[in-house]
Amino acid sequence: SMDLNLDVDKINLDAYLTTNKRLFAPKKKSTRKIRGTTQNQTPAGSKAPLVISTSHIPLTPLAILGSFDISLKAKIESLMVKGIPVSNLAVDSSLLDGRLTFNNLSVQNLAGIRGKVTGSLSGLAVAGGVAGPALEDFKLDVRGKSLTRFFKFTGIQSPIEPGALGPVALTGSLNGPPHTLDVTAVMRAMRGDFAIDGILKPIGPAPSLTGRLSLSHPNIVQLLRAF
Repeated sequence: SMDLNLDVDKINLDAYLTTNKRLFAPKKKSTRKIRGTTQNQTPAGSKAPLVISTSHIPLTPLAILGSFDISLKAKIESLMVKGIPVSNLAVDSSLLDGRLTFNNLSVQNLAGIRGKVTGSLSGLAVAGGVAGPALEDFKLDVRGKSLTRFFKFTGIQSPIEPGALGPVALTGSLNGPPHTLDVTAVMRAMRGDFAIDGILKPIGPAPSLTGRLSLSHPNIVQLLRAF
């Protein structure tokens, strides 16, 4: 097992990423042809390499963590990412017997948003050759006066102008494997309350949400005009 404790004042992640991008930029390959041959030749009788997709099992790449026992506590007062300052990032987590637990994962200001996440991701230990990750009591609390800077930072394309959403508060919980999530969430935005309580199946050709949706707003006509 390993215990890690980090306390950092400032990190300029942009400078680090720029340096690494320059150092590890792929070199141009020669395309010179040799007389009497063609490029990308495949010997007779050979087969194309088999490509196995794991997209139907989300989060399975995290199974590599299943064999580790680590406790991590970290605080970063100031972090620069994509030109956006991030303040007071805190992590209190543990990885034990294939379970990743976040006692606290929070940020005070990320492009105008503050948030906190707690909960566990179990099933990272490989059993029978396959990992079965699942969220357990995964709770989130995200709030901000405006999502404009946050959407720009993350590249989210919203059908509604972010500024029209006004102050936003989102609380919720997630449970179950990522392909069948038990979701309970309440969002306050555009002067209204939107609630979800159901089963979300985000993976596959036809993502679906079954359950109960509720809406409370003082002026429904005004709300519909935002779309």
